[in-house]
Amino acid sequence: MQVQTYFKVCDNSGAKIAKCIKVLGGFQKRYAKVGDLVIVSLQTVKTNLKKKNRVQAGDLYKALVVSSKRARQRKNGSSFASKEGVIVLLGNNLQPIASRVLTPLGKELRYSRFMKVGSLAPTLL
Repeated sequence: MQVQTYFKVCDNSGAKIAKCIKVLGGFQKRYAKVGDLVIVSLQTVKTNLKKKNRVQAGDLYKALVVSSKRARQRKNGSSFASKEGVIVLLGNNLQPIASRVLTPLGKELRYSRFMKVGSLAPTLL
């Protein structure tokens, strides 16, 4: 995943689709993989008439890449891939904005610095 890539947002923050603006993590880093941080711009958000959304279209957020189309090879020989790029939105001090993550995540996030995101997921694959 790189700049101009569209991601699906898999939490209950109210966002649906986000576009990558910048890949964080080094000087001129081009590609993001599972567990990397990116800066995204929200393209579409859910319209909820009963309550106000936490996010708005066009806002910039930091996000954590939790799965990708490209298969991630593990040390035991297995691999893990998804049908699309999926992210979780993060707020200040890199804590998730949402209270739930709606898709299963990879085990790579269990021992990373984003333990909170892993604990919100239904299962770890």
